[in-house]
Amino acid sequence: MKYLIKKILTESTDLSKMEEILTRESDFDSPEVQQYLKLFSYDMADIYHYLDSKGYGDDFIQNLKENVYHGLMYLIDALQIQDHRNWAQEDKKLFHEHILEQWLNGYPKNFPHDSQKTGKIFVQFDKGDEAYFFNDLNNSRDIAEHVFGDYEEADHLDLLDRTPDIPDEDLINILSRENFTRMVLWFLKKYEGKVIQNWREEFHHWVEKDNIGDNSFYVTKDRMYEFLGMELESAKYNWLVLLTHLDGEVENDVNDMLEEMKWSWRDNYGAALEEEYSYDYKEAFEKFMGKLSFSDDYHRQYEATDFFERLFYIMTKDGIDPGTDSWEEFVIDNIGSIDPVEPNYPPDSTVEEYYNDYVKYLFK
Repeated sequence: MKYLIKKILTESTDLSKMEEILTRESDFDSPEVQQYLKLFSYDMADIYHYLDSKGYGDDFIQNLKENVYHGLMYLIDALQIQDHRNWAQEDKKLFHEHILEQWLNGYPKNFPHDSQKTGKIFVQFDKGDEAYFFNDLNNSRDIAEHVFGDYEEADHLDLLDRTPDIPDEDLINILSRENFTRMVLWFLKKYEGKVIQNWREEFHHWVEKDNIGDNSFYVTKDRMYEFLGMELESAKYNWLVLLTHLDGEVENDVNDMLEEMKWSWRDNYGAALEEEYSYDYKEAFEKFMGKLSFSDDYHRQYEATDFFERLFYIMTKDGIDPGTDSWEEFVIDNIGSIDPVEPNYPPDSTVEEYYNDYVKYLFK
């Protein structure tokens, strides 16, 4: 400081108008301002301390905040706010008090004044706007538009190419007891009193008793109820043997039903996989920006203090003024986009639950 005072005393620059110019001038590139910045070797902290000692510190700060082009860039140096990665509590306090408010006011759509809380930053998006932050070089952004958009109006994701086939055996084995009962009763209602053909030895005693010939026997209530009285695993095995070794017209009807059951399973596998996408994408977004704090029919709000302290510090140091540039584009260009790892498959328990909730409507 002694060196600085000596320099000021020996320089020919007239200091009589310094306070007035630096507290009122908006163009810091003007010669009138530059002469003083040069005198202080462009050290904004020294200029602030000097003006503050003369009683003009607050006016200088206010001018930087409200009038000066790139004023926040000068202000962050004048207040000696350190790099955001090394903030002490005082740095954070100064940033929130003098810098942050300008940024929030510059983007009122994303930062509604009535949603902010002291020491925290809440960002608000129209539903679906979160998708912008996902990688646009693959299909991540398209998937994100579905995940974050209006679910009631959105089409389901096309996941058929990721849905594996399922054998008839598994279609039966994953039926709940209730749905297994429904299927047996569906068969009984449709074919009671009719003759069906099945050559498997498990049903030879029915063939022999009815003595119709040609591996044939009658469908009766007692016989169908035998399946319902067995231990479930054994019942499903014998039921599968019955259904998959039929001949004639009944075989075609049963195959049609199994095909409908298969499509039901595929649809519900896709629904469960879609939920995995939704969970993973929402988790990735919250990890990237901040935790969801509020949601209504049209908006979502996230508590994203750390993200925007870092972002607005960087933008301030880069000389960007609030409200002049898109902060969203700056994020993509300088921080990056979100590129979630796609889920491999949904949990079996979820697929089976959804399948059983839906397949029961087939057994009418």
